Amino acid sequence: MVLGENRHKREISDAPEGIQFTSRRPVRANAPAPSPKELDPSQLRRQAIARCDTDTLWDWLQNLGPEYKNNRAVADVIEELIDRLGFEGAWEKAMSLDGQARYDISSSLVGILSTDDPWEAFKYYKLHRGFFDEMWGYGATFSFTRESLKISADKAIEVFENSDAKESKWCVSGEYPEGFDYEKLANYFVGSASRPVSLPDKLLADWAAKDPVKAAEWITANPPMEINDETDSINGAVGINMALESIVESDSDSRNEAIEDLAKLPQPVLDKIWSFRAESSIQPELLSLAEQMGQRDAYLVNSLLKTNRASSIDPSWDEIPVAERNQILDTAEQRWASESSSPMDERARQRWREMVEKSWAQ
Repeated sequence: MVLGENRHKREISDAPEGIQFTSRRPVRANAPAPSPKELDPSQLRRQAIARCDTDTLWDWLQNLGPEYKNNRAVADVIEELIDRLGFEGAWEKAMSLDGQARYDISSSLVGILSTDDPWEAFKYYKLHRGFFDEMWGYGATFSFTRESLKISADKAIEVFENSDAKESKWCVSGEYPEGFDYEKLANYFVGSASRPVSLPDKLLADWAAKDPVKAAEWITANPPMEINDETDSINGAVGINMALESIVESDSDSRNEAIEDLAKLPQPVLDKIWSFRAESSIQPELLSLAEQMGQRDAYLVNSLLKTNRASSIDPSWDEIPVAERNQILDTAEQRWASESSSPMDERARQRWREMVEKSWAQ
C-alpha cells in the first residue's frame, strides 16, 4: 500500500530517535509479521518507510535541509532506496540532484556502501571526492582506512594518499597483521607536510609489543615536534606513552634495552609521559620504572602534582625520605607557578602546599 505524502512525512518524522544502521536484506513475503508490541521504534520506522513510494522517499530526503545530518531516519530511507534501485541506480539519482541534496545524499551513499564493501566505496570516493569539499564522504574514510591497516602499510599509504584522512584530527583503531611494516607507515606519517593527529591509533604500541627495541629506536630518532597537545602527532607523548606501556608489559629479552632507549628522549617529552602515568599515590612498579629511566624526580613531581585537588596525601608517600619529599614539594610548586600564575592559582597553590605539609607532619 502506498501512503499519501503527508501521512508518510508524519510517520517518518514522528518516529522515535535512536535509529541505527541495519541490514538491507528484504523481509521475506511469507515471514510471519510480528505484532506491534513486539516491534521496537526502529522497526516501526522501517515499516513506515517500506510502505512509501520511491518518489516520496527522494522528496523527503531532498527537503530535509539543515536537519539532514541529525535525522536518524536518513540511513534507513537510503538503504530502502538501495534495496529498490540497486546502489548504482540510487547513486545515479543522487548525482542528478542539485546543490546540498546532491552533496548530502551522495556522501551518505558512500558511507553506507563502505560498511558492506569498503573497497568499492573507496573507488567511488576516489572518483568523486574532487567534486566536493574535504568533508564529503567523511564517514566512509573510517571504514576503508581501518580495513587498509589490516592489509599492509602499502595499502594504508595508498588510502591516506587518496583521502583527507592524513590531515584529519580523528583517529582509527588499527588491527595490524603479522609482517606489517610499522616503520614504513610511521616514516610516511612523519615525512608528511602535515603530521596526522594520533592516527592511526596504537601504531607505536603494537609495534613496541612485537619489536620493543626497533620501535624504541625509531621513537628516539623521531621525537615529537610538539608536546603541548595531548593528542599531538603520531609520535607524540600519547603514542610514546602507549608504546612504553607495551614495552613494560613485554616479556621480550630486549625489554630493558628498549626502556633505556626511550630514556634518551628530550626531558619535556618524558615529563609529559610521566604526567600521563603518575597517580596521586606512589606506585612501586612505576617508581622502579622511573628509576630505571633516570626519571625518579620527574615521576615524583608529577605524582605530587596529581594531589592538587586532594584533601590529604596518600600514606604511600611515607616511603619517600623526608628530605627528598620536601625537595619534590618545592619543585612541584615552582612548576605549578610557572604554568599558572593567576591570583586564583596562587591561592590554590598556597592551600595545596599547606595541605601537603600538614599531611606529612602527622
